[in-house]
Amino acid sequence: MKRLPPIPKTIPSQLGPVPVIMVKDLKTAKGEDALGLWCAEERCIKLRIGMHAAVAWATLEHERVHLICWDAGVGLSEAAEERVADAISSARVAQMLSGS
Repeated sequence: MKRLPPIPKTIPSQLGPVPVIMVKDLKTAKGEDALGLWCAEERCIKLRIGMHAAVAWATLEHERVHLICWDAGVGLSEAAEERVADAISSARVAQMLSGS
């Protein structure tokens, strides 16, 4: 199995680079603990510090799907977008780990 690279400080998007900010205590707008967040207002992705590399990458890829949907104006329900983000992020990390 391939080793995952460090989480990047920025990721590319069609509208320019998006910062990836590592946060010690990450909470949703509702005050719930979170592993990651796509912050449209700040145009950044926030990730919780200290996650295992595979979890961190899955979370980054999950939040990237939210970014892509936002930029493309995709109007999925919250539940549908979460399922799509989970599916794509899982597939992307599996691909990274397999070396494909």
